[in-house]
Amino acid sequence: MRVSYSDSITAFQAVGTGLIPVTRSSRFEKLVYKYMLKPSGDFYQHVYSMVSKVPKGKVLSYGQVAAMVGNPRAAQAVGWALRALPAGTKVPWQRVVNSQGVISIKNIKAPKSLQAELLTQEGVVVKLIDGKFTLDMQKYMWRAKLK
Repeated sequence: MRVSYSDSITAFQAVGTGLIPVTRSSRFEKLVYKYMLKPSGDFYQHVYSMVSKVPKGKVLSYGQVAAMVGNPRAAQAVGWALRALPAGTKVPWQRVVNSQGVISIKNIKAPKSLQAELLTQEGVVVKLIDGKFTLDMQKYMWRAKLK
């Protein structure tokens, strides 16, 4: 199979999303094109829709959100989608934490302490342990019953 310049760019972009690049004709790569390579496209909207369904007092991990929107290896892209939200959004971005229950956002506009405060206001117990805001994932994880 001959790889053109545009294929190389696509493969590089797929690597940037945390996905393993595959041949252009594969079904998997078509999904990558559809959801991952358009920052303002469907993938971000699917993330926002899923995060909006998380009830107050519950959380999901980035990986869980990625899996729920059909891209289980796109946890980092979920973080990018949440970081792209405008100020004052109604999407409850604070309800997404890492898989260990640690607040791990890296965003100057929304520090970890803000996320911890918002979760605490929703009834989630957030503790500061060794400089990390942590919560009990087993207790607060949303166990969605999606159709």
